[in-house]
Amino acid sequence: MAMSARSCERIITRDLDQAGEERVGRFARWQADRGQMRSALYDQKDREFAQLLFVHRGKGMGVTFLNRRLIPLLCQKAGVDARDAEGAYTAHRGRSARISMLHACGLELEDLAAYAIHKNTQTIKKYARRNPIHLHRRVARADTLSTVIEGLYDPSAAAQSKPSVRWFLGYDADGAPQFCGLPAHHTCPHRMDCSRCGLFIGGEQARLVHDDPTLLRVTAEVAMADVQRLLNDGQREAAARALAAAKEVPAPVPPSVAFLTNPAGLSDARLKELADLATEDALAQLRLVADDLIATLAEHRSKDGRNVAVTALRKRLAFVQGLIQRRNVQLDGPDAATLGPGSGTHPI
Repeated sequence: MAMSARSCERIITRDLDQAGEERVGRFARWQADRGQMRSALYDQKDREFAQLLFVHRGKGMGVTFLNRRLIPLLCQKAGVDARDAEGAYTAHRGRSARISMLHACGLELEDLAAYAIHKNTQTIKKYARRNPIHLHRRVARADTLSTVIEGLYDPSAAAQSKPSVRWFLGYDADGAPQFCGLPAHHTCPHRMDCSRCGLFIGGEQARLVHDDPTLLRVTAEVAMADVQRLLNDGQREAAARALAAAKEVPAPVPPSVAFLTNPAGLSDARLKELADLATEDALAQLRLVADDLIATLAEHRSKDGRNVAVTALRKRLAFVQGLIQRRNVQLDGPDAATLGPGSGTHPI
């Protein structure tokens, strides 16, 4: 079937980004040299009268002549082979190759049908050939034991070398969002059952992160956790054992005080490690834990000292304050043992 000049122009316009203006300019110069026919001919594809691209003595050239004579001649003149792995080049191969390429890039059949001016997806299937290599890659990707995690990215924080990624954990019983501040979240052994460590983000802080319009939503494909893989395979008992074993693994620790979003999540062992480090960042983390305990105790002011929760909070605060005092003595000497304002002091 002959291709009309109008159809050719439409295809060139669609492919302008890929082909470039130079190719369009060549076509315009060729069309100017060719001139216009005296009368338009009926184009069976577009079902309208148009200036056909290839004509002879006022009639459109037949498909047989185009495929067997003209196209091989043009290929010879261009210095390219008239055949490829799919077979000989024909008047329809360009259209089919273009649609196949778009399909391989992820365009759905419905969109391809609209692009190619087809009424439905059934007729477009024969044009959208499946490349064996692309098919193999899709099958391999589907077979990999992976999952997709979602998060929020803060470009302004990244520009200032501050923590910039928050990975979404889900919602709590009250419907509030929860996040993880560990950049390498996929390496956490507690990913399937968050232990609410020092990197956990919940409450009002999580709501602010969730509702911030300046943050960008990101996704990442990561390997499934062992528990998730076992559940996928239907091995519930093995998954329960793996989950119990993961609880014995220590939770990740914040790399610095900037990552400490949940001071209450640091274990006593971690607090002792921070005191032994005797660095300014470690001291800042200890003070942040003490300040958080003071704020929590203030919320429980209405309860008396016999309350179990208040007793536990006061005991933990005394423990943290002792670590801060020990650290000050190690670095600054006995005179620095007394805690000053802003150092996590609280009447116990």
